Amino acid sequence: MTRIVLSVLTVMMWFATATAQTVFITNTGKVTFYSKAPLEDIEATTTKANCILNTANGEVVSIIAIRSFKFEKALMEEHFNEKYLESDKYKDATFKGKTTETLIADKDTSYKVNVTGTMKIHGVEQPVAYLADYSVKSGNPSLEGSFNIALKDYNITIPKLVIENIAEVVKVTCKFDLEPYKKKN
Repeated sequence: MTRIVLSVLTVMMWFATATAQTVFITNTGKVTFYSKAPLEDIEATTTKANCILNTANGEVVSIIAIRSFKFEKALMEEHFNEKYLESDKYKDATFKGKTTETLIADKDTSYKVNVTGTMKIHGVEQPVAYLADYSVKSGNPSLEGSFNIALKDYNITIPKLVIENIAEVVKVTCKFDLEPYKKKN
């Protein structure tokens, strides 16, 4: 609970330093992970990923509830939450980072940006860097990219019994269509 309060306060302080024209937000971001293994491919998706982007300084923050990922098979989802990600204990995955390029937000555009930051999954923080597609259409920016994560880097262990079913490295793809942040009075 303390971590949630600290996260909310951090985001609120972040908003206080930004103007409304440079801060964009979504709570309907799409994040998918894909595991290609010898016996079975596994894919899960959430369309409830939160993302905040500050185009003035390139900062990006994303928070995803682990339980929001949906699988084709209910048993996969159950094992994912209970055995591997322990989502009762580690409720969220977070990313805090920054683009290395200047972000244009006041005209329609499209270009590649490098995103670097820290991903926290399963209570473990690791550096992450990836190339993303950044675009603006009608004043609304989008950020889309993918990267690989090694499960062992986040202390997620795969039992030897099912090692042929789950890849040790999974591909994560994210797409955030953002809207201007509107301060609530």
